[in-house]
Amino acid sequence: MMDETKFAGYKDTLVHAAKQMAEEYSDAMNYASMAMDYKTVCPYASSEWYKLSGEEMEHADANRRIAQKILTGVDSEDSAAGVELHHMWSMAEDLVSGLCEAVAKERSAYMR
Repeated sequence: MMDETKFAGYKDTLVHAAKQMAEEYSDAMNYASMAMDYKTVCPYASSEWYKLSGEEMEHADANRRIAQKILTGVDSEDSAAGVELHHMWSMAEDLVSGLCEAVAKERSAYMR
């Protein structure tokens, strides 16, 4: 069985990664929207905002990778703790999946 303090630390880290992931997707959406809004008005700024949107998506993915590493490590230490943390992370991913899809849709529209 995993030490309570260690488990709490992993849980806190996953919460932080989830919050960061949501924040990065939100920033990506803002940049993608600005890219669309200024595509014909100022293509120079628009193309840079599109690139920034992609970078923010990469940051969100980095937070997802951090969470996956934590989950893999916890699974090897304590399978019961792993199950609980996987459930928590799954709920967090469900919450941001709509935002991720919206960003991808906006970025795709920009390319048309």
